[in-house]
Amino acid sequence: VPVRGEIRSNISLVEPDGTVTKVNEPGPELDTQETEALVRAVLDHLTDVTWLACCGSLPDGVPPDLYARLTEAVRSRGVRVAVDTSGEPLRASLAGRPDLVKPNTSELAQLVGRPLRTFGDVIDAALEVRKLGADAVLASLGADGALLVEAATVRHAEAPVARVVSAVGAGDAALAGFLHGGGAGMAALRTAVAWGTAAVQHEGTLFSAVDPDQPVLVSTDVDPNRPLRDADAVPTRAEPVSRPA
Repeated sequence: VPVRGEIRSNISLVEPDGTVTKVNEPGPELDTQETEALVRAVLDHLTDVTWLACCGSLPDGVPPDLYARLTEAVRSRGVRVAVDTSGEPLRASLAGRPDLVKPNTSELAQLVGRPLRTFGDVIDAALEVRKLGADAVLASLGADGALLVEAATVRHAEAPVARVVSAVGAGDAALAGFLHGGGAGMAALRTAVAWGTAAVQHEGTLFSAVDPDQPVLVSTDVDPNRPLRDADAVPTRAEPVSRPA
């Protein structure tokens, strides 16, 4: 979709120890006509589509309920929707009743407005998000893997990582793996964690293959008292220049 403004550039500085500094420029502001053109482009390309993934922050000028609007429109055509965003666009998307939301711990904590320090905290927050409209919640937990909350079922998956090279794009890889694995259930969760694990062991955002022998431990016996290792699992203000993977 052509727009008048300049497309932004994002820079990731990766240090040898895996530390990543992200410098994300602000994107262009879209006017009403450009936003409507974007919506039309999505609706015109739904042939043979199973999932629509709505990912990332919204440009200036775009109403925060855009993902909710898209969700309602495409679900009426039999397409399932996954939302991976943060802040007000994530909150607003729940009104459209997406099939899946994929927050990380910080985004989930911001959404429910309280710190998340244990697995039980994450589960309670995910159940709350389901009541607000999401059918399922895939919470990426960094070093702790991922939690999937669907209906009355809670599943956890994690995989050992010898060395984290870069966490850039790991959450995106996990969502892609989840959808590739079927978009629901234990098999999809296993694939999500396998793909996310592959991503953190490669520089940049592209990796050529997933190790078929990568062990992924999946369980429905989740200890609610297990503490999270993610130090960022507290509510944070949405920053316009950065969004964690």
